[in-house]
Amino acid sequence: MIQMPDERVVFFSQGTPMVGVLTTPDQSPKRACPAIVLSHGYCSFKDEFGVFVELSSRMASAGYVVFRFDHRGCGESGGVRGRMLCSTEWPEDIRSAASYLQAREEVHPGKIGVLGVSMGGGAVILAAAADQQIRCVISLSPVGDGSLFLKKLWSDSFGEDGWKSFSKRVENDRKARACSGVSKHVPVTEILPFKPEDLQAYEDICRRYPLFITEAPLESADSVLHFKPIHCVHLIEPRPIRFIHGDGDTLVSVSQSLALYESAGQPKNIQVVEGGSHTLLADEGSREKVSNLVMEWFQRYLR
Repeated sequence: MIQMPDERVVFFSQGTPMVGVLTTPDQSPKRACPAIVLSHGYCSFKDEFGVFVELSSRMASAGYVVFRFDHRGCGESGGVRGRMLCSTEWPEDIRSAASYLQAREEVHPGKIGVLGVSMGGGAVILAAAADQQIRCVISLSPVGDGSLFLKKLWSDSFGEDGWKSFSKRVENDRKARACSGVSKHVPVTEILPFKPEDLQAYEDICRRYPLFITEAPLESADSVLHFKPIHCVHLIEPRPIRFIHGDGDTLVSVSQSLALYESAGQPKNIQVVEGGSHTLLADEGSREKVSNLVMEWFQRYLR
């Protein structure tokens, strides 16, 4: 199927202007197509370093309308830059993106799927749990419990005292924010203490992609601590959900996906990629396999 040129669009999430890119197949004859919303990771943007562009093209060629967008505070969308409230605003952004798709004449309103990566992988769970219009879910390398995620990062790098110190800093910012309405902005590395191998990749990304977030308010860290898709993943049943995670992921442990899978209802599936890193769609060794897993799930449940 021929792919039409990408369309840059503006939609709104709780009144905030959002920027997205719509990729559509050439519809000859005209028909309503199933559609998929793509949700990027923490600090990232709609293209997800190019992997969402490639995935959008492949899915459009298979007959899907695909919508990738910048969450609030990220990329070109509105909101305070770096203010990533993934536990509250991000799920609403995804729901708004799905509603926007339903308003498009080329989209079948009863066939909306979502795919998210990392923090976006957890956010699509929160969105689908709250919204029946989302009919099919794929969660790649997801964060299922934000407090456990951050605790592991901080404890691994700085021990229990480091974790307690960070938690106290976020708590103090919460109190100050309640009095002043202002949250302190810090380098992202003061929220996510990357391991050496992940830090190098992070620094390379910052150099290559100007839209990537390098500073964020501690309010964003507070939102991660309250990010709990694990508590509501069961509400997606009976709609299908697939988890895909690399067992070599040094940023988000595969245990996050395993716990989500155990809590999810049917139909569900988990695919653990042997040796796979956090960036499954970007890595040469896993890109094709993971793309095929994505296509197979949507072909099975969203056509």
